[in-house]
Amino acid sequence: MSFAPSITVMEIDPATGQVTYSEYAPGAQAVSLVGDFNGFDPLNCPLRPLDGSINGLWRCTVAPLPDGRCTISQGAEVRVRSCIPDTCKLQHLERIPAQIYHATQTSGEVHYRGRMSSPPRPFPESGLENEFPSAGRQRPARPPKPRAERIYEAHIGISSGVAGQLGTFDSFRQFVLPRIIKAGYNTVQLMGVAEHPYYPSFGYQVTNFFAVSSRFGSVTDLIALIDDAHSKGIRVVMDIVHAHASTNEGEGLNRFDGTENAGYFKGHLHPEWTTRLFDYEQMETLRFLLCNLRYWITRVGFDGFRFDAVTAMIYRDHGLNRSFTGRYDEYFGSHIDDHAITYLMLANHLLDSLAPGQLTTIAEDVSGYPSLCIPVSEGGIGFTYRLALGVPDCWFDLLRRESDMDAQPLGLIAKILGSLMLRRAKLGEPSIAFVESHDQCIVGGSTAAQWLFAGDIYSCMSRFQEATPRVEMAMAWHKLMRMLTHTLGGEGYMNFMGNEFGHPEASWIDLPSDNNHYSQDRAYRKWNLVDDTTLRFEQLDGFDQALNDREEQYHWLSALPGNVLLHEEAKRHLVYVRADLLFIYNLDGEKSWTGPVPAPKAGRWVNALDTDEGWYGGKGQTSREVLAIVTTRTGAKATINVGEHS
Repeated sequence: MSFAPSITVMEIDPATGQVTYSEYAPGAQAVSLVGDFNGFDPLNCPLRPLDGSINGLWRCTVAPLPDGRCTISQGAEVRVRSCIPDTCKLQHLERIPAQIYHATQTSGEVHYRGRMSSPPRPFPESGLENEFPSAGRQRPARPPKPRAERIYEAHIGISSGVAGQLGTFDSFRQFVLPRIIKAGYNTVQLMGVAEHPYYPSFGYQVTNFFAVSSRFGSVTDLIALIDDAHSKGIRVVMDIVHAHASTNEGEGLNRFDGTENAGYFKGHLHPEWTTRLFDYEQMETLRFLLCNLRYWITRVGFDGFRFDAVTAMIYRDHGLNRSFTGRYDEYFGSHIDDHAITYLMLANHLLDSLAPGQLTTIAEDVSGYPSLCIPVSEGGIGFTYRLALGVPDCWFDLLRRESDMDAQPLGLIAKILGSLMLRRAKLGEPSIAFVESHDQCIVGGSTAAQWLFAGDIYSCMSRFQEATPRVEMAMAWHKLMRMLTHTLGGEGYMNFMGNEFGHPEASWIDLPSDNNHYSQDRAYRKWNLVDDTTLRFEQLDGFDQALNDREEQYHWLSALPGNVLLHEEAKRHLVYVRADLLFIYNLDGEKSWTGPVPAPKAGRWVNALDTDEGWYGGKGQTSREVLAIVTTRTGAKATINVGEHS
C-alpha cells in the first residue's frame, strides 16, 4: 500500500495551506516548479533531489501566503521546468506535471495547460478518510459486487442525442444513465475518461493519466455521475489504458525529462499504434501506474477497470502476427514479458487489498492466456473476467461473408457454438460475452444492425408498414444474436451504447478530426430513433430489456456453462440447457418446427421469453402455453411448435 499512495505529486495540507510537490525526472540536472503563482520564474521554486539525484526523484514545498491561503490558487497554470544536458549546452524543457489532476486546452491553442487542482476527497471505505477532516456531503456507498456483470459500454462524448453537441459527464448523468437503469444493466463501463488531446483515439492515446478529459467536464462532474449511479445501485467501471501512452511531448510523458525513455518507457514504439510502451521493469513505472489505479478507486470512486490491450502488454511482440491456437508453448517462453505479468498481478493484488471482493477487473486479451482470471494467491494474474473477443469476431465474420443470415451455408450453428462455448469457465476463468463493442462500430466498420438491415434500415422501419423480407430477417437475427450470446457465451454480458436498439451506421461515430474538418455532426447517438414508438427500433430495445430482466430473474450468467442437448445443422435446430432453463432455437428462416425435443427433466414448463413475440417485432407464431414435458424411454421430451426465426 505504501508503495502506491493515492496522492504522490501535488499534496496540499488543508491545515496549513502548504503544497508539497514531487516529480520523477531521472534525466534532468535541475528541476523547478513554475506557473502563474511565481511569474514562471525558474529560480523561485527549485526542487531538491531525494536521497541524492541518482534515483531521479525531486521534491519541493511551496509555503502558504501570510494569511494561510495556498500560494497556488485553484485553476492557476503550473509547469515543471527541467534543465537537461544537450551535447555541449544545457537545454530547458517545460512540461505539464506528470500527475496533474486537471489540464485544459485554451481555444485556438494546440497544446494543453496544466492547472492547479486539489485531488478529490477520499471515497468512503477507502482507508484514507482520516487523512482529511470531514466536510461536505456524504458520498453514497459502493454497490455490492453483482453475482454477474451486465455491462453497458459507453462513451461520454458521443452520448449526446443532438448533432453537433458534445456529451458531458453531466448530460450523461441526466439523460443516459436513466436509460441504462431502465434497460436492466447493472454496470456502466466508461471509455475515454483520462485526458487525451487526440479525440478520435477514443481515449486510447492518454497524455495525463490522473486528469479527466476536460472536454467532458471536471472531475467533480464525473464524481457526481458516479455517485448518482451508486445511489441507484449501478456500478461504474473505467476503461484504463496502461499498455501504452501518447507520443505527445507538450502535455504527455513522452521525453518528459528530455531522454528518449523518460524513465517510463521501452526504447521502441508500438509498431501499429506508434505509441509509447511502458517498461514494467522500471520501479517508478510500476509506482506511477499503481498510484494511478489507486487514485481512480479511492479518490474518484470507480468500481473497477477494463484493462485495455493486455495482449500487447504480456507478449514482447505484442501478439502481432500470431495465430493463437491454445498450445501452451504460445504462452510460455522468452517471448513473454514477465515484468508486464508481474505488474498485472500487482495491480489486481492492490485493487483487491483496497476493497476486498468489491472491485471488478476485466482483461482485454485476444490470446486466451491461461491463468488470467485465477486469483493472485493461487498463482494467477487475478482478473475477474476476460473479454470473449472471439465472439464478436465470429458474428462479424459471418456477417461479412453473408449479411443475409438465412443464406449462410451449412455449418452455421457449429461455428456459432464453437465461438460461444470456447472458454475455460469450468476452470475458474469467466468471460464477458458481447455481440459487438465500440471496435465494430467506429468509422470504417459497421454495426450488426447495419449489416443485417442493409438499406432497409433507412426507409422500412415504420411499424405501420408491412415488414420487407429483409427487415423480417434482420429483426429476428438481431434478437437471436443477442439471446445466443447472452445465454451461452459467458459469465457476464456487455453491450455498446445504442447497439441494443439497432443503431444504424458506424459513421455516426465519426469523431472530429482532420478528415471531417473537426465536425461533431456524426459524433452522437440517435436516441430519437428508439424514443419514436412508431419505429421498430423500440421493439429491439424492448427485447434487450426483457433479456436482462429474465437474466436477473433466472441467473443464467452465474450458472454453469450451457449443455447442448440437440444440434441439427441441416434443419438449423438447436437446444441447450443452462440454469435449469431450456433454450429452443429454430434458426430456419422458412419452416416452423413442430415435434419432440430433448429436455433436462419432465414437468410443466413456462415460455419465459420468445424472440418471436409481437411486442418485440416478431410474428407471434410460437405457442406461449405451458409446455408439458414427459419422460420417454430415451429421456425427457417436449412437444413444441416454434415458428421460423425463433
